[in-house]
Amino acid sequence: MGFGICSMHYIGMLAFRLPISVQYDWPTALLSLFAAIAASGIALAICKSSLDRLGRRTWVESQPETASTFYFALPERDGK
Repeated sequence: MGFGICSMHYIGMLAFRLPISVQYDWPTALLSLFAAIAASGIALAICKSSLDRLGRRTWVESQPETASTFYFALPERDGK
């Protein structure tokens, strides 16, 4: 998730045609990428921790060379 957001932003910024030169500062871009990936990981950890306390299940399904899909189970409306 974090890497996808960062790469979409990078491609989008390169698509602009501006009368000035647009260049990236690579250390800042890498720091931004790290922040996006870290935020995604922290968010997933918070979700897992909260659902574990409620007795709900979380899991991930992944295939090599493809994206991973994260799942979680919530209670039904009638409390089951």
